Amino acid sequence: MKHLLAPLLVIVCLPCFSQTESQEEVLVRIENERLQAIINRDTAKISSIYDDRYQGILASGHSVDKAGVLEFHLSGSPHILISIEDVKAWVYGNIGVTTGKQLNKAKSGHVIGQSKFMRIYQKNGNKWTIIRSQGTIVVQD
Repeated sequence: MKHLLAPLLVIVCLPCFSQTESQEEVLVRIENERLQAIINRDTAKISSIYDDRYQGILASGHSVDKAGVLEFHLSGSPHILISIEDVKAWVYGNIGVTTGKQLNKAKSGHVIGQSKFMRIYQKNGNKWTIIRSQGTIVVQD
């Protein structure tokens, strides 16, 4: 009977050993949530990720504020598949930085565009929002 209880205790106690998300992991998760919100055209979610004072530069070189970046994200073609990769995050007190690459693909899977990004987040209370960002087009050889 003792042998049957030991595995049960391990299973019951597994949640006791779970670790909380690091702030860097939170920022990577927000990047993924942002991407899903753009794909789903979820205006409210996209808006909640960007600070009201947001200023950024699109990969095209155009400057945008929060309204402009929302318009940009919602105007994309639903026929283009967007993904992100190589996302990394760093936290410096209440400031966070993410970098990564965005891939735009045709439904066939052919890459039609790539850009690198850097986003700067600010933490107010328990909430991170994007305050600045810049994209850079990656030229294909």
